[in-house]
Amino acid sequence: MKQRKWYRWVHILVLLFTINWFILVYWEKEVIWRSVSVWFYGMMILTVILVHSIKAWRLYFLLYGKNVSFFEYMKQYCKVIPVSMILPLKLGELFRMYCYGYQIENYFDGIMVILIERFADTLGLVSMILIMSVAKDSYFSFIFYILLFFLSMVLIIYLVFPGMYLYWKHDLLKARASKRKNQLLYLLQKIYYAYLELSKLIKGKFSILYLLSLIAWAVEISGLLVCYKLIQKTEYTVFISNYLISALLGRESDPLKKFIFISILLLFLFYFIICGIERVYKERGK
Repeated sequence: MKQRKWYRWVHILVLLFTINWFILVYWEKEVIWRSVSVWFYGMMILTVILVHSIKAWRLYFLLYGKNVSFFEYMKQYCKVIPVSMILPLKLGELFRMYCYGYQIENYFDGIMVILIERFADTLGLVSMILIMSVAKDSYFSFIFYILLFFLSMVLIIYLVFPGMYLYWKHDLLKARASKRKNQLLYLLQKIYYAYLELSKLIKGKFSILYLLSLIAWAVEISGLLVCYKLIQKTEYTVFISNYLISALLGRESDPLKKFIFISILLLFLFYFIICGIERVYKERGK
C-alpha cells in the first residue's frame, strides 16, 4: 500500500511537470502547424504508428517472461514514452525505469530492461549514421566518436567481466582475511549477481533487439523523408544525415519536433482508449 501511494504521487508530480514542459517547449503553432498538406500529416501519423508499434514490440519482447500482460504493458508504454520524449536530460528514462520496476515488482530488473533497450536503440542509431556517412563519403562528428567509444567500452566490459571476476575472487580468497577484503568480496559477489541477471536478459534476445532497432530507425527515416518530399524538394542523403545527427545530439529540428509532437498526441490518445476499454470490461465483470 505504501509503494502504491508513492507510485501515485510520483505519477502526479511527473505528469504535471511534463504537461508544463510540453506547453512551454512544444506548443508552438508556427512550427508544429505550419501550413502543409493533409497528405503530409497523414503520412506522418502512419510513420509514428509504425515506428512505435515496432518499439513497443521490442520492449515487450525484452520484458517477456516477467508476468506482464500485453494489455497492461501497452497502457504503461503509452503513458511513459511521451514523458520520456518530453522531459530533458534523460529524466524521462528514470521515470520509465521506476514505472517498469514497479510493474514487474523488481526495480533492478526495471533498470536493466530500460538500459538494454536504450543500448540497442542507440546502437541502431549509430549504425544508421555509420551507413549514411559511408554512403555519402562524409566525416563523422565528434559526438559520434564519443558515443561509439562509449558503446565499444560497454561491450568490452561486458565480455571481459567474467574473467576479471574469477581473477579477483581467487585473489581475494587466497589473501589473508580482513574486514576490508571481506567487504570487497561481498561487493564483487553483488556485482556478479547483477551481471548474471543482465546476461539472462541479453542472451538470445539482443540480436533481435538490435534488428528491431535498425528497422524502427529505417521506418522512421523513410516515413519522414516521404513526408518532406511531399512539401519540398529535399536531397535524401542530406535530409537523412541531418535528421540522424539531430536525433543523436538531441537537437530539435523541424522534422524531429513534428515527429515527437504527433507521437505524444497519439500515445496519450491510445492510453485513454485503453483505459476506456479497461473500464468497460471491469463494469461487465470480465
